Amino acid sequence: FAEQYKSQLQSGEATFKKVKSGYWLRDNNNFIHVEAEEAEGRPGGVWIFNVDAASLELKQSLRAETMVPIKEGWQLSDVDIVNLSMSGIDRQHVRIMPWEALPERALLTAASTRPEELSAYALFRYVAYLKRSSVQALVYEQVLYAKLVMPLTVAVMVLLAFPFVFGSLRSAGIGHYVFIGACIGIGFHLINELLRYSGLVYGLPPLLSALAPTLLFFIVAVLALRRIF
Repeated sequence: FAEQYKSQLQSGEATFKKVKSGYWLRDNNNFIHVEAEEAEGRPGGVWIFNVDAASLELKQSLRAETMVPIKEGWQLSDVDIVNLSMSGIDRQHVRIMPWEALPERALLTAASTRPEELSAYALFRYVAYLKRSSVQALVYEQVLYAKLVMPLTVAVMVLLAFPFVFGSLRSAGIGHYVFIGACIGIGFHLINELLRYSGLVYGLPPLLSALAPTLLFFIVAVLALRRIF
């Protein structure tokens, strides 16, 4: 697709229409693909692939135009069902059918939202859901711990500012300390991002990746304060 898109751009022909790729979820033995969301936020173009727990062979696929939340589960509309078995393939179309084996709407919303934009509570629930479904949740865990550690990080930054407040200003001007403070802030951001992506690559514990920069700068703050007091 990329090569074809590149050649069309170079030749000046009509470009492809930009479309959303949707998002995937796994719920036990169901693999769910939501193509898009309607204006009201309801999932549209939903594919559900059900596999056998032991052999992982595809047993059934469903394709619904839309689904809306009901009291218990979801209601699918305009559903095309394909059942696979040793005896053959069975196809049927159902106008409306309930489906309980789908995650609730809040989890679907979390799946289609960037982790950084979710609240700590939404991240906690989504991480628990991913672990129940045996899906890796390292990215969401890192963002969750980063949000939980943030108050401690702010406190450490305030502590790190004390040496500049109580230290002597005769040896250097205000601009000198402002520059040092800016360098410390940039350094913290770079170390934080480095440990975050290193944790994803090497599978480090997410709590360690989120807490390590704060602990490092806490040690720096303590050493700086010991020089003054």
